[in-house]
Amino acid sequence: MDTRYRRILVPLDGSELARSAVATAAGMGRLFDSELTLIGVLRQSTRPQAPDPVSPSMSGTEGKGVARSRADPGSNAGSYLGEVTEELLQAGVHANSVVVLNADPATGVVLTARDRHSDLIVMASRGRSGLARGLLGSVTDRVIHSSPVPVMVAPVDADTGIDRWAPGLVIVPLDGSELAEKALPHAESISKAANAPITLVRAVPFPIMYGGHPYDGLPAGSLAIAEEGEKEARHYLVEVATRLRARGHTVETQIGGGHPRSEIIQIAQDARDAMVVMTTRGTSGLTRWVVGSVADSVIRSSVVPVLIIPPSMGH
Repeated sequence: MDTRYRRILVPLDGSELARSAVATAAGMGRLFDSELTLIGVLRQSTRPQAPDPVSPSMSGTEGKGVARSRADPGSNAGSYLGEVTEELLQAGVHANSVVVLNADPATGVVLTARDRHSDLIVMASRGRSGLARGLLGSVTDRVIHSSPVPVMVAPVDADTGIDRWAPGLVIVPLDGSELAEKALPHAESISKAANAPITLVRAVPFPIMYGGHPYDGLPAGSLAIAEEGEKEARHYLVEVATRLRARGHTVETQIGGGHPRSEIIQIAQDARDAMVVMTTRGTSGLTRWVVGSVADSVIRSSVVPVLIIPPSMGH
């Protein structure tokens, strides 16, 4: 499966924290020759209003350059997005911008992704007041768990320039399930485009250490179970790595004995320009979503971009 991200949606709320996602989006855009659409969501009043000549869910212009809201041509949102768009264009990244109106920011982002047939949403892990107060943060969680397309969450780093980021290592956490393996086609595409190696990670819950070895002091039955679990995990990773290497990828495997989040974060911190590609078990829907999965904890702790593949996506 050759996964490409030709249309990338980038939600911005006017803050420097949200602005940090632009560098990651630009890096992905250069890798896949993508068109970036910067989106600002303005909260639409729930009070009755006169019909607008433009679509009630979206206003703006198509194409490269500055997109201005026809419903409010002089809005700060349009001006801000236009400035960022121009910066991207000058850096050689295809870009346009749009302002949408919606009572709920997360809904506005997801519906726009669907309307524009976006292949990827890139947003910061959190934001603050700006064009749409609270656009990022809890809204990021809701977008992740309701988006029909992958969502890439960029760590907050206001000092990152739009011409600086490119993935140097692709980390893929696997737990042996088919769901987790849905991340592999995306990891392969990014690895190929960036000429970056892949590291497959699996965490095995080792027993508490009673001596110098994690298995010291265990009853014979528990020891056999623990050792068999580690053996199966290593065998599984070797099988997956062999498949990927046969397709031309450089692959390493790593078994960890701690919490999956800790293992993933440690590898990411030790590498240069790493990114994580993984699936989430979150419940879909804009009004029903789940927090607390491994993916959620990785996003909250990660210092590198994390690409989340929705459970609904197949190979």
